[in-house]
Amino acid sequence: MTVTAAELTGLVPAELVYPIPERVDAEVLERLRALPDLTATVSDVLDGLGIRGAVGASVLRPTAPGAIVGCAVTVRKEPRRAADALDAAAGHSDIGEIEGANQARPGDVLVIQGVRGISAMGGLMATMARRQGAIGAVVDGGVRDIAHAREIDFPMWSADVTPVTGKWRTEVREIGGRVTISGCVVEGGDLVIADETGVVFVPRERAAEVCEQVEAIAAAEAGYQQALAASDLPLAELLRAAGGKSA
Repeated sequence: MTVTAAELTGLVPAELVYPIPERVDAEVLERLRALPDLTATVSDVLDGLGIRGAVGASVLRPTAPGAIVGCAVTVRKEPRRAADALDAAAGHSDIGEIEGANQARPGDVLVIQGVRGISAMGGLMATMARRQGAIGAVVDGGVRDIAHAREIDFPMWSADVTPVTGKWRTEVREIGGRVTISGCVVEGGDLVIADETGVVFVPRERAAEVCEQVEAIAAAEAGYQQALAASDLPLAELLRAAGGKSA
C-alpha cells in the first residue's frame, strides 16, 4: 500500500522529508513474529541470497530484552558545521529527528544513522516515537535516558550509550531516505528485526521471499529438536538420519 507523509512538524525542511513509499505486508510481519531465533535464521537466509543485512548485538547493543519486527522509518544525521560551544551558547539546537518519530506509523521502527559518541535519541524522543506507534529504534550512534525508555517499553539497539547530546553537535540531513547502519544499507519501509542476538535488515521487496525460507528452516529445526528430545540414539546416528545436516 502506498502512503503519504504525515503533516510535517517544520523541524526539517520539507524537501528533506520523503514519504515511505510502501511497507512490508502486515501478514508477513505477523508470520515472522511467530518464529523463534529470528535474527539468526534471517541472517542465514540473507547469506544465501547474497544480501548484507545482519549486525550482531555486540555492535548494536539492546537496551532491554525482547524482540521487535517492523518497518523502517529512516533518519540520517551528520555532524553540524558550526562549533558545538557556539551553538549551545546561542541555543541553536537541531532536534529534527523528531520528524522521524512524526512520520512513524503503528508497528514501525526508527532506524537512525547517527554519529558515534553522540546521542541521537533520548527520553522525550522515545516517548514521541512510542506515541506515534513506533515499537522501537535502531541507532548507529548514541542513545540516552535508557531507564525512561525501559519504563515506557520502548527498546533501542545502539552503537553507543552516552549522555552527550546531539542538539548542538549533529543535524538531520534526511528523513525517509537511504541510511547505512553498521555497513548495511537500509531504505524507508524495509523490514527490521531486532532481538537479543542482533539486528537484521531485509529489503522490502524481498521480505515475503525471506519469510518463506525462514519458515521452512524453522520447521526443519523444530523437527531436529523433537528428534533430539525423543531419542537416546548416538548423536552421529541421529545426524546420519537427518541427512548429515545439523541445526
